[in-house]
Amino acid sequence: LQQGRGKILKYPLEIKLPVELRSKNDFTGNGARWIRAEAKKQFILALTTVLGGLVDTPHEFQYVTFTRVLGKGKKLWDDGNMAGGDSIQLQDAGKSVGLWYDDSPKWIKARYHQEWNERPEVGYTKIQIQMESW
Repeated sequence: LQQGRGKILKYPLEIKLPVELRSKNDFTGNGARWIRAEAKKQFILALTTVLGGLVDTPHEFQYVTFTRVLGKGKKLWDDGNMAGGDSIQLQDAGKSVGLWYDDSPKWIKARYHQEWNERPEVGYTKIQIQMESW
């Protein structure tokens, strides 16, 4: 993928991905590297589908909130599992499709949440991006 060659988005932006985040506990053992690579591919596919392709990369600092919306029967995780699971691959995928210039602290400040009030049949991931501080 070539970063930053696509449509221009308006901010603040909210994206709902039909993909559930996985806990950091899912990324242990012999197959962890393969699982991470597959997770990134899955996020890139989901993002390009929802966004309609690649997007024009903003060259501004961004505040990004990643939210795990729990589906029925799912339990809350501790904070370490949120920041250390699929969130890493999701940040890499966001860079790949052009949502942010780089996923380093120089370009984005990330925070992680979980929502359990809605309880859809199947959980999903919500990404909120803004240029101003929270």
